This record gives sequence, structure tokens and C-alpha cells, in this order.
Amino acid sequence: MDYTQLPSDYKYRHLANAIYGREMEYFHYDFDRINYEHLASTLPGGPFKDDISKRIMEVKQQLQNTNAIVEALWAQIDDKDAYENAVEYTTKQREQEEAAK
Repeated sequence: MDYTQLPSDYKYRHLANAIYGREMEYFHYDFDRINYEHLASTLPGGPFKDDISKRIMEVKQQLQNTNAIVEALWAQIDDKDAYENAVEYTTKQREQEEAAK
């Protein structure tokens, strides 16, 4: 398809935002993992510790899933300069939105 309405950098802006979102997602899953592992190391045995151990395994699976998605997103980047420009643009856009709050 020949795109007539989308700007030429739309793909890279979308990829930049998607990768940013996955990085945020990964950060929060990893943050939870660290907290859960600390809890598991300090809790006595019992149902709560069992639940925390289960959550650790679930979070580790989510980390793997997020990594797989990021790899798929990176595979779509065939112009590093366009992507870097999009990262700069979307970062400024997020900063402006945050400052407007």
C-alpha cells in the first residue's frame, strides 16, 4: 500500500512509543520481582510465602514475554537514524505533556 495520509516518520514514532512502553512495563515487572524476591527471602513458610513465590514465577514469565515483544519491535527498525529521530521527537512530546500537567 502507498500511504498518502501518514507522515513518513509515523512508523518510527510508533515504534519509539511502543518500545518506550515496553521498557516501562519491563521496569515495573522487574521492580515487582525484586520486591517479591526480598519478601520471599524474609517470610516464614505459609500461604502468603507460597503466594509470593507464585507471583515471582508469574512476573519472570511476564519479563520474558516483554523481552520477546521488544525483540519483535526492534526487528522492524530498518533505519536507525529515523528511529533515533523518532525517539528524540517522542521524548520531547512526553516531556511537554508532563510539563503541561
